[in-house]
Amino acid sequence: MGFEGRNCETELNECLSAPCQNNGTCDNTIGSFNCACAQNYTGATCEREHTASTEPFSGSNW
Repeated sequence: MGFEGRNCETELNECLSAPCQNNGTCDNTIGSFNCACAQNYTGATCEREHTASTEPFSGSNW
């Protein structure tokens, strides 16, 4: 990640390695990258499936 070249003058495109999983979209940034995850996925590289909480309503919970 980051830069290459004799004087670190060339910024690398970290998205070329397709780091985002599960149909996430990669955005190359200076020295790094960000993943925009598809619905129901989370994590730095969209590696975790996000499931909704299904706690039942009871008592005074609304």
